[in-house]
Order: sequence, then C-alpha cells, then structure tokens
Amino acid sequence: MARSIEEKIVDITKSQLERGNYSIQTADINPEIAMALKMIKTKSGSDGVNYPDLKLLLVSPTGRRIPAMIECKGIKGLLCKMNSNDEIDLFLKNGYPNYKVIKKYAVNGAVHYAYAVLNYCNYYKESIAVGVNGYEENGKLFYEVGVYYISKTNGFIPKKIDNFTDLSFLKKKNAVATFSLLDKLVLNDKELEQLAKEQESKIEDILKSFNQMMHDELSISVGYRIKLVTGMIMALYKKSLYRKNNKLV
Repeated sequence: MARSIEEKIVDITKSQLERGNYSIQTADINPEIAMALKMIKTKSGSDGVNYPDLKLLLVSPTGRRIPAMIECKGIKGLLCKMNSNDEIDLFLKNGYPNYKVIKKYAVNGAVHYAYAVLNYCNYYKESIAVGVNGYEENGKLFYEVGVYYISKTNGFIPKKIDNFTDLSFLKKKNAVATFSLLDKLVLNDKELEQLAKEQESKIEDILKSFNQMMHDELSISVGYRIKLVTGMIMALYKKSLYRKNNKLV
C-alpha cells in the first residue's frame, strides 16, 4: 500500500484558499450546517459526526451563499470512483449508500457531505462538493481536483462544474465567474429521464406501502382504497400544476 500524503495535500489546499474564509475539520461554518453533518451516517456508515477536511461558504456579490464541502486524499487513484453508468458511485444496487466507496474516494466523500447539507438544512438549496487528491511519483508531486455542483432544483444529481486544477475558483475575486458557471448547469435529457424514473419508482413504493397499510391496519376495502389513492394522485398532480404555473419553488 502506497504511503498517504493526505496531510500534505490538506496543507496545500489550505494555501489555495483565503485565510479566515474556511473552516477546518472540527470547526463549524454555522450551527445549521454543523447540525446537518450530525444527522447522517459517517463515511464509514457508523453513527457519529461527519468531518469534511475543509468547508466554506461561497458568497456571490448579491449575497447568494453556497456551502462547499472539501475532502482530501493522498494516494494515487483516490480522487473519484464512478459507477458503470459513468455517474459518481454513491449507492449499492439495493439503494443503500456505498460506504466503502464514500470513505475511500475524495469526490464521493465530498458529495456525501454535500447531501447532508441539502437534506438537513432548510436555508441551503445548493451545495458544492470538492474532492482533492495528491500523490508523489518519481520525485514529482501530482495534485488533482474534482468539483461538482448539487442542487435540489437538479434533483440532487451531481453536475461537474469544470476541469479545475486548483481551488482558486473559490476565492472572493473569482465569485462572479464561478456563479456564472453554476447557473449554466442544467440536467441533460439522460439525467432528466433518470430523475423521472427515480421519482416514479419512489411514488410506486409509497403507494404500495400505503395500500398495504390501509389493508392491514385500517381494513379498508379494495374499492375505497382505489378511490383514496386516486384522489391523492389527483391532488398531487393539481398541486404540481399550481406550483409550475405560479413559479413557486
């Protein structure tokens, strides 16, 4: 096993950020993000607190604030693990988190933290996952970066922002350019189709569970169950149309 130079990579990464504009592992950005990082399993799948190597708030000139979760590794090949569909590997076939991969790879771990922020913070609707990896080979230092944007609007699907070689895009002087890149990131047809399938599957699972509960616990007849489920579907459909037509978020 190659010797990890993770501590060295963390120090290099810190040097690329503005002093006083980031928080280290045990320091909090704010109470809401700190609480969110306590709400999910750790990278290894155990109970406890999640500690990104570094974290900061990217702030636009208009006051838009996006949390950036930064995870560092120090061995060749540990930047990012993709699955067979060329997506960031996060889940097993049964839908449970793939903690082995999340713990091992920088980008995968950073996305894990970003999901915590989006799922358990009311204020933040978007986040940035930054994976950093470095290693030494033949006396030369190699430093690599993987950066993904994740938002509720995009259905939590990580979108690669750009091919960065360092973290200067997180500096205040580059905020306008960085936010301009983020605003161009939308789901492609394949991702929209994937999102639709996932939502349909979730709805189907919920309806099956609800139908079983009405049968087992409430003893509701088949005819009435059909009417209730149909009514729920129509109500949700009308609500979605209302939100779309009135541009609610």
